[in-house]
This record gives sequence, structure tokens and C-alpha cells, in this order.
Amino acid sequence: MTGKWALHFLNSQYANLPRHLKAEGEMPILLADADAAARGIGAGERVRVWNDRGSVLALARVGTAVPAGVVALPSGWWASLAGGGSSANALTAETLTDLGGGCAYHDVLVEVESV
Repeated sequence: MTGKWALHFLNSQYANLPRHLKAEGEMPILLADADAAARGIGAGERVRVWNDRGSVLALARVGTAVPAGVVALPSGWWASLAGGGSSANALTAETLTDLGGGCAYHDVLVEVESV
């Protein structure tokens, strides 16, 4: 995989600290080699991740960290500090899980394209 996935934020509590923002860099998205190639996306390229609820800008990290057909976008980014002013929460539905009534944010259908 090209690039880093450091997760200096732990959660959104640390996402506004200048030291952590500098260490983290821009918000990344992990893509499988095959998915990136099919979309003409190169490592380090800015991409738009979108669905019917919203869109997010991120930097592509291409490799084998995720399987084809899956992308990983970190949580913890404040929308006001992310590129494009939007974070992963813009992509999630207001659906509650059937077990415990929590937020169903780990399974979201998205598309990724170069910008």
C-alpha cells in the first residue's frame, strides 16, 4: 500500500488538534488495486467518495489493505477540517441497528471517482 494510515485522531476528540492534524495529513481512503485501476485512480490522487446522501473528498491509498469491492474511510475527521468540508458522516444513513439501536455506519454503499 502506498501512503500511511496512522489514525492519529483515535476519535473526533483529537481531530482538531494542530499537532494531530499535521501528523495525519489529508483524509485518506483505502482502495484495492483492482478497484483503483478500474476507475483510473492512482495512489495519492484526490478522489470523491459519494452516494445518494452526500460526498467526501479524500486521498487515495491504493494497495492490498482492503479487498476488491470494499473501501475504508476513517472516522474521526471533523467535517469543518476535512477537504471539501465533509467527512464520513455525510455518507451514512440515519438507520438504527437492529441490535442495540445504535448507528449503522460501518456498511455504506458508495462510489469513488477521480476529481
